[in-house]
Amino acid sequence: MAHSQTHNKELSHGKEFDRLSLIFLGLTGQKVESFFFPGLKKRYKNGNGSAVTTMRNGEKLILTYRANIKLAELEAEVLRVLSKAMAPVPNLISHNGHWLVQEFLGEKRLTQALNIRSTKVKMELMEGAILSLVKLQNVSKEVGLHKKTKPIGIGSEWRKTRISFLKNSGKIVKILPPSIDEIALNDALIVVPDTFIKWDARAGNAIVRNDGSISWFDWEHCGCRSSIDDLVWFLGDEWISTNQQLDKDILKKYINLFKSSNSTISAQQYFFIHGTLHICGRLAQILRHKGNKQWWKRDYCLEFDQMGITRREARNLADKASEWANFDHLTSPLTPWLQEISVYLKTV
Repeated sequence: MAHSQTHNKELSHGKEFDRLSLIFLGLTGQKVESFFFPGLKKRYKNGNGSAVTTMRNGEKLILTYRANIKLAELEAEVLRVLSKAMAPVPNLISHNGHWLVQEFLGEKRLTQALNIRSTKVKMELMEGAILSLVKLQNVSKEVGLHKKTKPIGIGSEWRKTRISFLKNSGKIVKILPPSIDEIALNDALIVVPDTFIKWDARAGNAIVRNDGSISWFDWEHCGCRSSIDDLVWFLGDEWISTNQQLDKDILKKYINLFKSSNSTISAQQYFFIHGTLHICGRLAQILRHKGNKQWWKRDYCLEFDQMGITRREARNLADKASEWANFDHLTSPLTPWLQEISVYLKTV
């Protein structure tokens, strides 16, 4: 969202308010009372952002800006098709160029809803999120979105980058990973792109609606790849607490609803191999953002949908990766290394 300052959460007057109000009026014909920015990212004319827009009649909509017009067009078309098919996504109200107006789904992100003590409620929320991803994939198949969107993550450079997450994490913490069979890992990541997926299916991109159902937003990075990738992104998120038995129970119950799109290994093998690498990449990002500074406040990260740049979430990722790595022979040599990283993170 252009020009809004990082810590300016609400906008109800001034030049920027007037500019955005005119844009919103042109898109919807509605006059605005205020804009509220749920995230704390710097929003310039060349950046992305969304605002909860409250209109004069008290109703709310989401105004979104995408710097890349092709991604804006992709998101608009996907929302148009999926919402028409009653998939768990916001309705597209209007779209013009870089700008989209979407349905307001609610206030509570799934990350915030999961921040509770009750294991039972957490399990229900996680199961609801997984089933909503399954529904999205099934609806997308029915309407042929897998044929209308481009394949993602299929080149050799993408696979090479995924494997390099291990060394990247090791360099940051100065604990280098053990030698592994990179050729076999590369082969394990080769898939036939046959399923439309959200791709960044992290809990922060989901809203728990008033009726308890879960819907997904931010579709600018979607595309066609492997069905299981959405499950990797969701369960591999730092805000999904690690629990070895819980992971086993969830996979046993739901893994058959996804497929690996890799003819040489099972969906479960693919999940643990790709998942381990994915988590290491997420951990490297968190540690890179932290740098030599203090860990961020957890409540701040949750409230404004920031990465979990906290000791708790970083260790959660290291512990989860060490557990997942141990499920497959290609990644099991990484388990002691990841455990060592988790111990190290206690001290920084």
